[in-house]
Amino acid sequence: MGASSRLILTVLAGLLMLVVNNSASPQNVIRMGVDFENERDFENSWVQTSQKPVAFAFAKHFQDEMVLQRAPQRANIYGFSPNIGRRLKMTVSYSDSIQSDIYETIVKQGPKPGVGVWLFTLNPMATGTTVSVQVEGENGVLTLSDVIFGDVWVCSGQSNMEFTVNMMLRAKEELEDAHNYPNIRIFAAALNSSKTPLDDLLAVMEPWSKPSNASLGGKPWGQPWNFFSAVCWMYGKNIHKALGIPIGLVDTNWGGTPVEAWSSPDALAKCNVTSKVVNGPQTNSVLWNAMVHPLLGMTIYGAIWYQGEQDANHPQVDRYACTFPAMIDDWRVKFHSASKGETSDMFPFGFVQLSASSPDPSISFGFPNIRWHQTADYGYVPNARMQNVFMAVAMDLPGFSSKFGGIHPQDKTDVGYRLSLSGLNYAYGKKEVCQGPLPEKISIIGDHINITYGNVQTVEVRDWSGFELLCAASSSSDRVWLPTSLVANYANTISLFLNVCLKSQKVLGLSLSNRAGVKVEGGFENMLISEANLTIYDTFMVTNSMLSALELSPYLLSIHPI
Repeated sequence: MGASSRLILTVLAGLLMLVVNNSASPQNVIRMGVDFENERDFENSWVQTSQKPVAFAFAKHFQDEMVLQRAPQRANIYGFSPNIGRRLKMTVSYSDSIQSDIYETIVKQGPKPGVGVWLFTLNPMATGTTVSVQVEGENGVLTLSDVIFGDVWVCSGQSNMEFTVNMMLRAKEELEDAHNYPNIRIFAAALNSSKTPLDDLLAVMEPWSKPSNASLGGKPWGQPWNFFSAVCWMYGKNIHKALGIPIGLVDTNWGGTPVEAWSSPDALAKCNVTSKVVNGPQTNSVLWNAMVHPLLGMTIYGAIWYQGEQDANHPQVDRYACTFPAMIDDWRVKFHSASKGETSDMFPFGFVQLSASSPDPSISFGFPNIRWHQTADYGYVPNARMQNVFMAVAMDLPGFSSKFGGIHPQDKTDVGYRLSLSGLNYAYGKKEVCQGPLPEKISIIGDHINITYGNVQTVEVRDWSGFELLCAASSSSDRVWLPTSLVANYANTISLFLNVCLKSQKVLGLSLSNRAGVKVEGGFENMLISEANLTIYDTFMVTNSMLSALELSPYLLSIHPI
């Protein structure tokens, strides 16, 4: 053995890769295979694919210019072969050194007769390491070039995640700037569904690419809804700019689809969802099967999500409080298991809270419910039910006049930026102010209301206006928001006038707004406290002038209805 190479013996069956000095025991082996008896859905019709002989190949999401997960995690590389029982050798060559690493493994029998599977687990690779990969077998040689190590993020959901860069506001500037970030790499799975779990993607929409006007602009270029995702791109770009690490973005989404389609049967069973109704890509588990399951063996750092619009129209909208957290739990368990523990079983998961879809103030069902249920009915994340989960508020970024419809706001720049602030804070441990201040206590003293923020150092008042009280008579239909004013502020408490409501009215709620002028330095207490039957409507980023035009209900934004 030459001094410039090291021999690492790797034994594999399915997705398992155990690096050993001598041998691996069979009980540590699981299998991974290609399922060719799958079905593909376009325009709500199922098309049976034909049986094909297995080829010696990488899984489809392993390509040139990709990002593999950096240390301390170890990246997996896997694929398929007809030569079951045969030995494969993989050589990893470094771009900045004559050194190379050599790995060996055995092709194992997959679930289907004649379908062999293989997998290599690499040594931990430092951030920014660039390599080429060569896998040699009896049927030929497979290669990967310009592979860089960084953090891999999966981006998933429905149309607001599918919403492309060429559709967003300031698209021209964003596309022209893209080439300045060669260490961000993008990949998008094609839209496919399957009745059964697949171990390889049926097709690729956007191969691994360095960002450019062309790769971000879609194919054909400039056509709406042709990849790449605007929110996914803006999130990854901001993380990359803040940390300087390579970022791999794996985009897998489909517009107009419910959370149930992205959930495994195991996850749905946790919420007693058992429907067998076939409804194209909205069918339970079909997108999990075709667009998530094939990615499970890949080592990833985290995932982001923008979805919920489809579920807002569902008669059982309230079950989202169960199905969404259950999906997150299930993804974590299955990514961790399939990657042989290389993907964390608590990997960070971020989501975008739904924006307002209509200026109609009478709306109190649908989107408001989903916003609340996106937090498992806590009103904030992370929380006891949704740990290591973070979010971005988009309530004040509506797209009422969007040419793509009111539910598709075009301002994805701010959405991506806010989500990245939360990601930097919760996924990377950076100290970022990524959410509005949460009131800890409210008390009524004479004609004043005092609001105390918990665990903060200072409350800086920039504008003494911008607060409202919810005044109501005996009938709930008589509710009205009226402006009040701030009369004093202390270290972590502000005091507002109470007597803006009529004597015949009760004060039922108080709206607070970050952009009304409250800046909080320090941490946050994730609880809201009510006294005298008064509910705090914590509107975070919502401008006070918008409150009367948006959906007013106890579910507004990420409030905690007391």
